[in-house]
Amino acid sequence: IGNVVHRAEKLSEKIETIRDRLADKGGDVSAIDSALADFKEKIENAKSFYQEAQNAFGDDEASIQKAQDLHKQARESLNGARDALRDAIKAIHDAKKSIDEEPGNTNESSNN
Repeated sequence: IGNVVHRAEKLSEKIETIRDRLADKGGDVSAIDSALADFKEKIENAKSFYQEAQNAFGDDEASIQKAQDLHKQARESLNGARDALRDAIKAIHDAKKSIDEEPGNTNESSNN
Protein backbone atom coordinates (compact mmCIF):
# COMPACT_ATOMS: atom_id res chain seq x y z
CA ILE A 1 0.00 0.00 0.00
CA GLY A 2 2.90 2.31 0.72
CA ASN A 3 3.98 2.05 -2.93
CA VAL A 4 0.49 2.84 -4.17
CA VAL A 5 0.31 5.92 -1.93
CA HIS A 6 3.70 7.06 -3.16
CA ARG A 7 2.67 6.62 -6.81
CA ALA A 8 -0.58 8.48 -6.15
CA GLU A 9 1.39 11.38 -4.70
CA LYS A 10 3.63 11.43 -7.78
CA LEU A 11 0.54 11.39 -10.00
CA SER A 12 -0.85 14.31 -8.03
CA GLU A 13 2.32 16.26 -8.71
CA LYS A 14 2.07 15.54 -12.44
CA ILE A 15 -1.56 16.64 -12.51
CA GLU A 16 -0.60 19.84 -10.70
CA THR A 17 2.06 20.54 -13.33
CA ILE A 18 -0.44 20.03 -16.13
CA ARG A 19 -2.99 22.16 -14.26
CA ASP A 20 -0.44 24.98 -13.89
CA ARG A 21 0.38 24.91 -17.60
CA LEU A 22 -3.30 25.07 -18.45
CA ALA A 23 -3.85 27.94 -16.00
CA ASP A 24 -0.88 29.83 -17.51
CA LYS A 25 -2.59 29.59 -20.89
CA GLY A 26 -5.76 31.07 -19.42
CA GLY A 27 -7.72 27.83 -19.19
CA ASP A 28 -10.46 27.20 -16.66
CA VAL A 29 -8.92 24.95 -14.03
CA SER A 30 -11.68 25.08 -11.42
CA ALA A 31 -12.85 21.51 -12.14
CA ILE A 32 -9.26 20.27 -12.00
CA ASP A 33 -8.69 22.11 -8.72
CA SER A 34 -11.77 20.53 -7.19
CA ALA A 35 -10.89 17.02 -8.41
CA LEU A 36 -7.28 17.44 -7.33
CA ALA A 37 -8.29 18.58 -3.85
CA ASP A 38 -10.58 15.56 -3.52
CA PHE A 39 -7.82 13.28 -4.79
CA LYS A 40 -5.29 14.69 -2.30
CA GLU A 41 -7.76 14.33 0.57
CA LYS A 42 -8.32 10.68 -0.30
CA ILE A 43 -4.56 10.08 -0.53
CA GLU A 44 -4.16 11.58 2.95
CA ASN A 45 -6.93 9.32 4.25
CA ALA A 46 -5.20 6.30 2.75
CA LYS A 47 -1.90 7.37 4.28
CA SER A 48 -3.56 7.73 7.65
CA PHE A 49 -5.09 4.25 7.52
CA TYR A 50 -1.80 2.81 6.31
CA GLN A 51 0.04 4.48 9.18
CA GLU A 52 -2.49 3.09 11.67
CA ALA A 53 -1.90 -0.40 10.30
CA GLN A 54 1.86 0.03 10.54
CA ASN A 55 1.57 1.30 14.10
CA ALA A 56 -0.49 -1.74 15.02
CA PHE A 57 2.35 -4.03 13.97
CA GLY A 58 5.30 -1.74 14.40
CA ASP A 59 8.11 -1.67 11.91
CA ASP A 60 8.98 -5.26 12.65
CA GLU A 61 8.77 -7.10 9.33
CA ALA A 62 8.46 -10.41 11.18
CA SER A 63 5.33 -9.15 12.98
CA ILE A 64 3.77 -8.10 9.71
CA GLN A 65 4.59 -11.47 8.14
CA LYS A 66 3.20 -13.27 11.18
CA ALA A 67 -0.05 -11.29 10.92
CA GLN A 68 -0.32 -12.15 7.22
CA ASP A 69 0.33 -15.82 7.99
CA LEU A 70 -2.29 -15.81 10.77
CA HIS A 71 -4.81 -14.17 8.44
CA LYS A 72 -4.15 -16.81 5.80
CA GLN A 73 -4.46 -19.59 8.37
CA ALA A 74 -7.70 -18.15 9.73
CA ARG A 75 -9.14 -17.83 6.22
CA GLU A 76 -8.20 -21.45 5.44
CA SER A 77 -9.73 -22.63 8.72
CA LEU A 78 -12.95 -20.73 8.01
CA ASN A 79 -13.08 -22.24 4.53
CA GLY A 80 -12.60 -25.68 6.07
CA ALA A 81 -15.41 -25.02 8.54
CA ARG A 82 -17.69 -23.84 5.74
CA ASP A 83 -16.93 -26.97 3.70
CA ALA A 84 -17.51 -29.22 6.72
CA LEU A 85 -20.86 -27.54 7.42
CA ARG A 86 -21.83 -27.88 3.77
CA ASP A 87 -21.00 -31.61 3.93
CA ALA A 88 -22.94 -31.99 7.20
CA ILE A 89 -26.00 -30.33 5.69
CA LYS A 90 -25.76 -32.56 2.63
CA ALA A 91 -25.47 -35.62 4.86
CA ILE A 92 -28.55 -34.68 6.88
CA HIS A 93 -30.49 -33.99 3.66
CA ASP A 94 -29.43 -37.39 2.32
CA ALA A 95 -30.49 -39.04 5.57
CA LYS A 96 -33.87 -37.28 5.46
CA LYS A 97 -34.30 -38.31 1.84
CA SER A 98 -33.56 -41.94 2.72
CA ILE A 99 -36.09 -41.82 5.54
CA ASP A 100 -38.70 -40.23 3.29
CA GLU A 101 -38.15 -42.88 0.59
CA GLU A 102 -38.54 -45.82 3.01
CA PRO A 103 -41.60 -47.85 2.05
CA GLY A 104 -44.44 -47.44 4.46
CA ASN A 105 -42.89 -44.37 6.07
CA THR A 106 -45.48 -42.18 7.64
CA ASN A 107 -42.94 -39.80 9.14
CA GLU A 108 -44.11 -36.21 9.20
CA SER A 109 -40.65 -35.05 8.02
CA SER A 110 -41.61 -35.95 4.47
CA ASN A 111 -44.03 -33.06 4.48
CA ASN A 112 -41.33 -30.47 5.49
